[in-house]
Amino acid sequence: MQQSQTIKMNQFRLGGISVRMNNTEESLQQIPQLWERFFKEGVLQQLLGNTQDRPIYEAYYDYDSDASGHYTLMLGTRVDDGSRLPEGMSEKMIPMATYAVFDVNGPDKIKDAWQEIWKNKDLKRTFTGDFEIIQGNSVKIYVAVEN
Repeated sequence: MQQSQTIKMNQFRLGGISVRMNNTEESLQQIPQLWERFFKEGVLQQLLGNTQDRPIYEAYYDYDSDASGHYTLMLGTRVDDGSRLPEGMSEKMIPMATYAVFDVNGPDKIKDAWQEIWKNKDLKRTFTGDFEIIQGNSVKIYVAVEN
């Protein structure tokens, strides 16, 4: 995994399902359960109807402090501002920010990539909201950083 670029992005709205958690091994067990629910409930289909070629967003936000504290994890996708979400779905406006972007070699390498990010002391994270964009085997991690 390597950082490919740093970019500034405008705010955008996500819709999906979410869980409050932290990075302890026990809490991380919620991630596969959330993914199972995501596919079983057809979250993309509920949000968008036609899901062909639509990426999945895995977002991390509402951090208590930093990577060692609690945060909210959402699985979903971008939705239009003002659109009505199906019952039971969460929404979050991801704020405008500067992001360090990391290319990851497939969804099975996401956990390893985050472990490297957590260890990177040179990365000046803001913890305002981070996310991954997953489309097939293409994965990009966006980490909010200082300007």
